[in-house]
Amino acid sequence: MISDQPGLVGQVGGWDNSGRALVLGLWADDSAYRSFMRLRHDAVADQTGQRRTYTEIEVAIGEVMFLMSGEAESVPSAIAGGSLLCVADCQVRPGRDAHFIDLGHHRYLVTTLWSDPAAHQRYASQDVPRLRARAALDDGLRTMAGHSLVLETAWRVLPDA
Repeated sequence: MISDQPGLVGQVGGWDNSGRALVLGLWADDSAYRSFMRLRHDAVADQTGQRRTYTEIEVAIGEVMFLMSGEAESVPSAIAGGSLLCVADCQVRPGRDAHFIDLGHHRYLVTTLWSDPAAHQRYASQDVPRLRARAALDDGLRTMAGHSLVLETAWRVLPDA
């Protein structure tokens, strides 16, 4: 329904362990996102009956600050091939932003796509403890909420070729 929208990089989503739906939409730039919201979003939401599927919604809009390398050669190929989405919603203590990329923000959504849950589990158990200690994240984070969800195939949207 939105695969022909100019500037769409892709969309994925699914249910986390608490039964909360999460959708990650990626756009080429703010202008493409705002154009979609202004011209098509409401019609798509009405046609698909989305308004009847939730009682509350939270939207976070941001920019990509850093791309991490991985198995996929690009973000669109990660969206196409990923089966697990992990999101860490990090609230950083004022003055401790150097652990992240300091642009004056205090909230960061760290999103990663994984080929399967086992690949993420290996990373979480083998690499994350060492990386957390090296960055002293425990001193810099005010809060961190994590979400891990198996992606729903029907929610995956890739731009038309």
